[in-house]
Amino acid sequence: GHVTITSTLNLDVTPPTLKIDWLETGSLSMVVTTDKGVGLRMIHRSIERELNGKANVQFSDSGLHCSMLIPWNEPSESIR
Repeated sequence: GHVTITSTLNLDVTPPTLKIDWLETGSLSMVVTTDKGVGLRMIHRSIERELNGKANVQFSDSGLHCSMLIPWNEPSESIR
């Protein structure tokens, strides 16, 4: 299979946000599920509770897509 990871830092919103997309495709062992096992619960808790962000994980026949939106707490002046 293939993994594609993209990230986007949006400084035009308050607070600025970092979006990370994880896309897995072509895995022969992909199983479509709605169950939330330990790994998925850890992703949600880490992103949502510890980083005050949002995490969305979707399974499909073609692969897995995990999208994470995390507040960026660095001052925007130091980034530009």
